[in-house]
This record gives sequence, C-alpha cells and structure tokens, in this order.
Amino acid sequence: MSIAKKLRQVMDERHISIYALERTAGMKPSVVQNIIYGRSKNPGVDTIKTIAKALNCSVAELIEETNDHLPLFAAPLEPWNLSLFVESLKALELVIKEQSLTISQKDTFSLAQEIYKYAAHSPASTVDLTFVRWLLSKK
Repeated sequence: MSIAKKLRQVMDERHISIYALERTAGMKPSVVQNIIYGRSKNPGVDTIKTIAKALNCSVAELIEETNDHLPLFAAPLEPWNLSLFVESLKALELVIKEQSLTISQKDTFSLAQEIYKYAAHSPASTVDLTFVRWLLSKK
C-alpha cells in the first residue's frame, strides 16, 4: 500500500480531513494534499513524523506495507447523507460566488468532500459557512 493510500486510510479511521490535519500539524496548506494526490511521492522523514504526531500514530503505521488486500467495499461504510452533501455543495457554490473565485472540477469535488466530512462529524451535522470560507482561503 502506498504512503498516500495508507495516510488516507489512517485519516479516514480518525475522521480527520486533509485541511484539518494540515492545520493540526502546523503545516503549510497542500502538504498533505500533495501526498494524498500523488504529487509528492517521497515526502521527507520530518514531514512524515509531523503527520504521524498530529494523527497520534507511529511513523511505522503510516509507511509499513500491509498484506491485507481487502475488496474496496469490505469495510463497513459510514451512512451516506445525500442531503448534507447537497448542502455542502450549495454552501461551496455560495462562497465561491461570494468571493468571485474560479476553481477546477477536481478541486470542487475535493472541497465538497472535505466540507461534507467536517459537517457530518460536527455535533449539529450541518454545514458551517465559516469553515467553508476558511477552507477556500487556504486553497
């Protein structure tokens, strides 16, 4: 398993988004995102240590190979809240228009996913426009 896949797996297990991890680790925006999306294939040791510390796991947990080749849907999936995802997209659209931004399709889906995850794990399970604005300011 690549470091990108393993990192994404650990993040998903801990319910932490890319941007929340970067913020918690005190890293520059896009450091974790570049690893996840394969733009940084060999991140430095210090970067991995910082990420591991922020995730409260060992470096070995992030880099060691595993032999478990489970089918894609073998692990139980979180319940999907379509209404909340649509609300996430609408909030993203609102803030993009508000700030007169232009973003790519790939970034739109990535941001919508981050907003959805943040909202799904918030106590009220609602989209927070302050978070959406913060997220776009980091883009």
